[in-house]
Amino acid sequence: MVDFENMKDAFGSPDAGFELAVKGTLTHLRTDRRVRRSHVPLRAALIAAIVFAVGISALAAAPVLAKLGIFDFLRPDAVVLPEAEELIETPEVTQSSGVAVYDVREVLYDGETVKIVVAVTPVDKNTLLIGQESLDDPIANLYGDDGTPIGEYAAARGMTTMSCYVSINHESAGIDYSSVGYKLEGDGTLVYILSAKWSGGEEIVLNYGSAPISANRDLEVGDFTRGTLIVPIVGTENPTRVVEAATVFADLGVRVDKITLTSTPMAMYYRIDYTIIDAEVFDAFEVTGMGASFSFVDEDGESIQGAPVDGRSGRIDGSDTLGECTGGLPPSADFPERVTLRGYEAGSDWGSKSYEAHTFELR
Repeated sequence: MVDFENMKDAFGSPDAGFELAVKGTLTHLRTDRRVRRSHVPLRAALIAAIVFAVGISALAAAPVLAKLGIFDFLRPDAVVLPEAEELIETPEVTQSSGVAVYDVREVLYDGETVKIVVAVTPVDKNTLLIGQESLDDPIANLYGDDGTPIGEYAAARGMTTMSCYVSINHESAGIDYSSVGYKLEGDGTLVYILSAKWSGGEEIVLNYGSAPISANRDLEVGDFTRGTLIVPIVGTENPTRVVEAATVFADLGVRVDKITLTSTPMAMYYRIDYTIIDAEVFDAFEVTGMGASFSFVDEDGESIQGAPVDGRSGRIDGSDTLGECTGGLPPSADFPERVTLRGYEAGSDWGSKSYEAHTFELR
């Protein structure tokens, strides 16, 4: 058994990534936020929303317990190519904190985005892992559709509750931005899905931590047993198409300079590089909403639903005039002959606050 004092000796002073993850957990526990379990640590718009919708049968009706994997966390309408299955790796990376076992179940890296599934199992089977939920949140946030508060649910079953987290260490080389979601399996295993835009390397560092939680005191950083997981990553290469655009979107105050498409079995990733030519127009979107952005539209002028990947839009860090918009479209074995790009206000329903559109030939 590893006690908390030994854990402190083993891992030293907390790094910035650990502090950020724990403070985020504590904030959720204290402010009673409902079902908000994704975070993009940038001042940016989420282009392709990740919806972690997983259908799990009720515990009493599930004699065979399904183990959640990466594809179970994609939204129901998400489409991937058959080749995506070949990208799944199952590294043998497991570590115990003394109160919970952290097991890396699956890893997928398609050359653009890395997705990692980590299963967290309590050592004491009478413990209910609750992630970032508070005791007042409904158990349905984690499992099934029962609206009973987690605290009452656990007490009725004689269970103790434990807050835990798993996060990507943003000091890992190549990490740009990330998101996280989780669901509880029928046997009490809390399964995390971690996703990050990553420029590549040989490994990614994950931070984890857990702490008992009760209704009569708030958790502090020092309450958490914590550690790290080193996850090896297998690289891959993908075809790319680039369009030198040099096209002004006056309604947004920008000139689109380049559009880059990268094809993978998970998504047709895009990166739109632009120059801010009218800061007053561009910055006005920051005041009224979440900023200026772009959507791809079909021949009927309808916005194309994004793929389940992280994305952002806004100024490039450290620049006043350069910006980027990133995200993903549904995957395709072939590149399109042309794409149509339309400006819109990020955070609005696509089409409700949209602006001029331009078409670009890829071939």
